[in-house]
Amino acid sequence: MVMMHDFNVTQNYVIFMDLPVCFDLRALETGLPFLFDRDAGARLGVMPRHGTNAAVRWFEIEPCYVFHAVNAHEQGDCLVIHVSRQPQAFGTSNDDYRAVARLWRWTIDLTKGTVTEQQIDDRPDNFGRIDDRLIGLNARYGYLMAMGGEGNSEEPVYGSALWKYDLRDGTCWEQSARRRRARRRAGFRSGGSRFRRGRRLDHQPVARHGIGRVQAVDHRRSGFHGPANGHRPPAATRVVRRARQLGA
Repeated sequence: MVMMHDFNVTQNYVIFMDLPVCFDLRALETGLPFLFDRDAGARLGVMPRHGTNAAVRWFEIEPCYVFHAVNAHEQGDCLVIHVSRQPQAFGTSNDDYRAVARLWRWTIDLTKGTVTEQQIDDRPDNFGRIDDRLIGLNARYGYLMAMGGEGNSEEPVYGSALWKYDLRDGTCWEQSARRRRARRRAGFRSGGSRFRRGRRLDHQPVARHGIGRVQAVDHRRSGFHGPANGHRPPAATRVVRRARQLGA
């Protein structure tokens, strides 16, 4: 049994990521009962959206792990998937966070029965989003949060920048919360802020692609660290900061 954290959807297909973070009772004593097992292999399962498990086709890929996909779409006889791919997760233990993800493109050729795997950029990233109106379609832009801490096995390290990618040619724009001018231009007000998964907003339902806003929440403000403490954040923390789209 594997931990499938996310999956992909297009107009006519669902794509499952059967990746080798596997259930392991030996790890239960120290936390999540999952460990990376490279020997288990990795594959993508393609199922028609109105199909059944009997209709799933499996395509093998290099062992890796994906916590969050960005988007998927159909292109002729191919399915194109953008993901934040990392070489492994929980590699040596269930609290091993040293691996970070980078933007990759997988192209599944349904006619040839092959998968092409391509790294798009070397910047660490995760928590990708697109314009919600274009989920499953050929969205041009993706918005991802920068990640840090590569090689730091103790905990995930969230970055202080947002990346905007042209998913068609790989061009990347950056908005950093560390630079005052960039903060002012992007709507980021607190120095050194770290942002969790953002959401893409638009001025109106018919807004042109690439025109709109990206919304992110500064989760460290006023000492709020998430729902584990049983309390909602103060009103100031719940205020959503909106950042103008990068390069729009």
